[in-house]
Amino acid sequence: MKLTIKAKLDFFAILLGAMLLALPDVVSAQLAYTTNNGTITITGYNGSPGNVVIPSTTNGYAVTSIGAYAFGYRTTLASVTIPDSVTNIANGAFYSCKGLTNLTIGTNVIGIGNAAFNGSGLTSIAIPDKVTVVGNTALQNCIDLTNVIIGMSVTSLGNQPFDHCYKLSAITVNPTNSLYSSTNGVLFNGNRTTLYEYPMGRTGTFTVPNSVMFISANSFDHCTNLASVTIGNSGTTISSIGECAFLGCSGLTNLMIGTNVIGIGFEAFAGCTSLTRVAIPYRVNSIGQDAFSGCSMLTAITVDAQNSWFSSVDGVLFDKSQSTIIQYPGGVGGSYTIPESVTSFGVDAFGGCTKLTSVAISDSVTSIGNQAFEGCAGLTNIVIGTNVTSIGAGAFGFCTGLGSVTIPSSVTNIGWEAFSWCSGLTNITISASVTSIGDEAFYWCTRLTSVYFLGNAPNLGSSPFGNTLNAMVYYLPSTTGWKTFDANSGANSAMLWLPQVRTSDGGFGVQSNQFGFNITWANGSVVVVEACTNLADPVWTPVGTNTLTGGSSYFSDSQWTNYPGRFYRLRSQ
Repeated sequence: MKLTIKAKLDFFAILLGAMLLALPDVVSAQLAYTTNNGTITITGYNGSPGNVVIPSTTNGYAVTSIGAYAFGYRTTLASVTIPDSVTNIANGAFYSCKGLTNLTIGTNVIGIGNAAFNGSGLTSIAIPDKVTVVGNTALQNCIDLTNVIIGMSVTSLGNQPFDHCYKLSAITVNPTNSLYSSTNGVLFNGNRTTLYEYPMGRTGTFTVPNSVMFISANSFDHCTNLASVTIGNSGTTISSIGECAFLGCSGLTNLMIGTNVIGIGFEAFAGCTSLTRVAIPYRVNSIGQDAFSGCSMLTAITVDAQNSWFSSVDGVLFDKSQSTIIQYPGGVGGSYTIPESVTSFGVDAFGGCTKLTSVAISDSVTSIGNQAFEGCAGLTNIVIGTNVTSIGAGAFGFCTGLGSVTIPSSVTNIGWEAFSWCSGLTNITISASVTSIGDEAFYWCTRLTSVYFLGNAPNLGSSPFGNTLNAMVYYLPSTTGWKTFDANSGANSAMLWLPQVRTSDGGFGVQSNQFGFNITWANGSVVVVEACTNLADPVWTPVGTNTLTGGSSYFSDSQWTNYPGRFYRLRSQ
């Protein structure tokens, strides 16, 4: 058959039309989907990497939703076009699509789910004007994202939607949006009384506008390039700083907390490793736990003398009466003696103070708070006062420099994980007053070899000596409860603790015309030294009574030269 030119053209047009009509079926073959009430939800994608154009219809039904994790972890996707038929993008729909740099969202989307684009490679995104809700962490971990445009209808941005977007330099809001606004790329609520998000990619200095009453949680979280910030220093607006607001702002060297600030939240400035000084103004009436923890260069926290709630001495933050230590500056090293006015520590009061080497806890202190010294890796010596009754959870956790600890006779309770991960701890003496030891109190103290108990076996939590590997537990004669202890301790079986003669130190042998040796045992115990001259038919005679101070005492026998042979033994009194 011969075709005329016109006929050939007509045939080509028919063929091309057939190919175009078949295209949606080709795309559909790469997509998994479900049908519900005459609409399509895309649930998966098994096609080639690169560019994806989602069809508006499949099998005669409108595609209205991108399902949960439908494209999740497709790291080779480069471009996605979402049609106007789609109204909802579900949770994690494009989660961890690291190669996704180009995205077109249809104009009729009204909802973007939690973590919808979390971890994607997007460099910019415009949230359409019909979107009302953007879910929690929707754009979190988009490390190449530089700018975001928020549409006019958005009423909720969820929790931490832009966290860890390190290059984000500007957030712009449609000026007709009544609930959100932006100024110079910073995100606020509609009337600019709350600061919601400071883009992580911005550098230099920032002054919080006078209209701001509240700096919301995590709003400057890990803004590592922020060097200086001024808060509440002028105008009449009273403001508060939310929890973790400046967490991890490692480049922050200058902080001005103005006289209009009244509250500082939990971990508000934690991990600001370049801060050297902080001044608390007179209106501040609340400072959250760990507000300045992990500030490893901080050498002083000062408080305005007119402040009615807080005070400072030598750069250390206290409550007004100085009965509670709230925060010890993380950049101060050396030794520290707790003032006699102090009765307790705030949670994590010394936490992460890695330069601190020695602490003497005064007898006025009655309790050591949770995580009080956690992470003080340089701490090699701790003296616990004689009136401390409890050692809180994690109080000395990760104090890897501690070699030995003596628990005074006032302590009744050792909290869970109180000394966990103290990898340098080799021996510990626990007083008879201790009646309970919490879960994993000495967990992973891998060098711990000797644990000395001065009283009956205490009640134990779960495996308090778990993974101590070589720890031996010693108990005194006439004490009880050690079978139950062995079943629950996580350590080797407990052994009877008897007085010992130190034969390997310099005190053993002839000293200044007399024979002597050091005796070690429980502090305050009395050891009688007996001697005889014939082991075959021994007659033991007391030749010395020694009261052990600090767990040791020196015995000497000036009569040893009067006998051809002299043998010694020890017994408790």
